[in-house]
Amino acid sequence: MSEVTVGPVAVAEPAAVPSPVGPGVVEPVVAEAGVVELPGAEPARPSLVKSSLGSLLRTASGAFLALFLPPLLVRRLGAEPYAVWALAVEIGTYLALLDLGALSAIGHFVAGIDEDDAEARGRVVSTMLALQVALVAVGALVLGGLVALVPVIWSRLPTELVGDARWALGLIGASALLSLLATAVSGYFLSLHRIVVPAAITMGSRLVGALAVAALAIQGHGIAVLAAAWAIATVAGHLLVGVAFARLRIPVGRSLVRPALARSMFTFCAAYGVWTLASVLVIGLDTTIVARLDFAAVAPYAAAAGIVGILTAVYGSALAPLVPASAALAAAGQVAELDDLFLRLVRWGATVVVAAAAVLALVCSPLLHLWLGSEIAHRSVPMLQLLVAATAVRLLTFPFPVVLFGTGEHRSARWTPLVEGVVNVGSSAALGIAFGPLGVAAGTLIGSAVAVVVHLRVNLPRTRSLSVRGAVVVRRSLAGPMVVAVPALVAWALDRALPSGIGAPVVAAAVVATLVLAWAVALVPTDRAELLGAVNRRLHP
Repeated sequence: MSEVTVGPVAVAEPAAVPSPVGPGVVEPVVAEAGVVELPGAEPARPSLVKSSLGSLLRTASGAFLALFLPPLLVRRLGAEPYAVWALAVEIGTYLALLDLGALSAIGHFVAGIDEDDAEARGRVVSTMLALQVALVAVGALVLGGLVALVPVIWSRLPTELVGDARWALGLIGASALLSLLATAVSGYFLSLHRIVVPAAITMGSRLVGALAVAALAIQGHGIAVLAAAWAIATVAGHLLVGVAFARLRIPVGRSLVRPALARSMFTFCAAYGVWTLASVLVIGLDTTIVARLDFAAVAPYAAAAGIVGILTAVYGSALAPLVPASAALAAAGQVAELDDLFLRLVRWGATVVVAAAAVLALVCSPLLHLWLGSEIAHRSVPMLQLLVAATAVRLLTFPFPVVLFGTGEHRSARWTPLVEGVVNVGSSAALGIAFGPLGVAAGTLIGSAVAVVVHLRVNLPRTRSLSVRGAVVVRRSLAGPMVVAVPALVAWALDRALPSGIGAPVVAAAVVATLVLAWAVALVPTDRAELLGAVNRRLHP
C-alpha cells in the first residue's frame, strides 16, 4: 500500500502489503517490487536496505506525528474540536486509499523494462498518472458530497463546529487526493530502488506541516487555519516529489498513455481494491460509529486507535523484506525452507506483538494521563486496552498475507480482510448500540479473531507454496506466545476485582513476568541462540 497518512493525528494508514490493519495506521510496508533473490545468487542487500529505510522513514514520521500532535491539539483546541480534526483526517485517509496500490503497480510494470528505454518507462508512468487523475475526479465528487453532508454524517456534532468541520474535511481531503498523483511518481523511484528520495521529502513535508499546525494551535487559531497549514505543507511535498521526478528526465504526457496498458494496470490494482475496502471497514469506520453514538468519546477513541496503529506500522516495516524472500524461495520450489521461515517469523512476530501489547495494556493508564491529561485519559484507558488486544490478535497471522504477496497467491485470500471488515463493522455497530464506545472496540476484537480463524482454517490449506497447516502453526508458533499474555490478563482481572485496584508493584511484577515468559517460553532454544548470536556479531564484528 502506498503512503497515505494525510494529517497530523493519531490515525493509522493501511499497509502497502494488504493486511488486516489495525485501527489507526501509521505507514504500512512497501515491499521491493519486482525483486527476486534466487538461492545461491548474491542478494541485492543495498536495494533492500534502501527500501526498508524508506519504509522506516515513513513509519517514523507517522509515529512521531501520532505521538506529538494529539496532546498539544487536545489541550489547545479542546476535546470536541480535536475530535473534528481526527474525523477529518480519518476521511482523508479513506480518500488516499483510492490509489489502489499504485506504488507497487508502478514497480511491477517497470521492473521488466530496460533501464535505457526511457519512453517505455514513460508510458508506464503516464498511464498510471491518467488512471490516478480519474480516481482523483471520483474522489473529488465523493469529497464534495461528504462536505455537504457533514451535519448528517456526524449528527451529534455541535452546531458551532459544523463550519470548521467542513473546512477541515475539504482541505485535508483535497490534499489527500493530490497524494494519488504523487504516489504514481513515487512508484517509479521504487522501481529504481530509490524510494528513500520521495520518503525523505514526504517526511520533511510532514514535519514542517506538524510544526506549522503546532505553532498555529499554540497561537489560538482554529481547526480551519490548522487544516490549511497542513494542506499547504502536504501539497508542497507532493510538488517537490514531482520536481525530483522531473530531474530523471522520463518523458510523461497524454500521448504516452496506452489503453491496453491501462487495462492491465487496472486489473493489477483491482486485487488491491478488495483489500482497500476491507482496510476502510477495519481501520476507520469504528471512529465514525463512535461519533454517531457518542461524539464526546471520539477524542479518547481516536487517541487510543492512533497508539495501536504505531504497533501495526512498526511490525509491518519489520516484515518488509519477507516479500522478496518468500518470492525467491517459492520460485526455487523450496517449500520446506519457506515453511520454516514462515513458522519462525510467525513465532517471533507473535512473541514481540503479544509482549508489546501486554506491556502497553499494563502501563497505559499513567502514560495516557501524562500524554493527554486526566479528562481524556480516563476514558481512553479501557478503549486502548481492548484495541491493543484486538491488534495483537490480528497481527498473530500478519506474516501470512505478506508471504502470499511474495508468492503471488494473494488473490486466494483476498476475501478474508473483507469478511473481517464486515464482521468488524457489524459487531462494532451492534455492540456499540448496546454498550457504547467500549462495545465498538469489542467489535474490533471479534473481527480480528475471525480473520485469524479464516486464515488458519480456510486460506492456509489452499496455499500451494506452504505445506504447513493451521494446527502446526498453532502448536509451533502461536501457543508459546499466547502464554505471554497471562500476566497481563491476571493483572487486569485483579484490577477489576479489588476495590482499590492494583498498585505499581503488581504492574511492575506483571511486566517482568511478561518479558520472562516471552524469552523463556514463547521462543524456542534455537530462536534464543540465533538472537544471541546476532547480538554477539553486532557487538563483536
